[in-house]
Amino acid sequence: MTVIDNQASVRVHKGTGIASFIVGVTSMVLILALFALAGIMHNAGKVSPGLNMIIGFGMFFAWFVDAIGIALGVAGAVDRSSKKVFPVLGLTVSIGILLLSVALIAIGLTVKGH
Repeated sequence: MTVIDNQASVRVHKGTGIASFIVGVTSMVLILALFALAGIMHNAGKVSPGLNMIIGFGMFFAWFVDAIGIALGVAGAVDRSSKKVFPVLGLTVSIGILLLSVALIAIGLTVKGH
């Protein structure tokens, strides 16, 4: 029978890491939904300046939420008493979706004839 002598050394998942992962996944879903909405409206020919502004504000909001996820991931990763799985996953998802969305927007802005 194995007994852990020092209960204080047992690491647990803390709220900051789990919150980072949830916020990262939420921002990923939000950004993908905004890209899908923009693509559907472009293919349907219903693009308007108002819709573009709403999608742009949605992107800035998603990036703001993503920045919160990155901050929570860093806070969870530097916490010595917690497990690192969720903070690292949250950081990976948040930073990855931020870089990919910025790259896709930059590519979209450089394409001629849109």
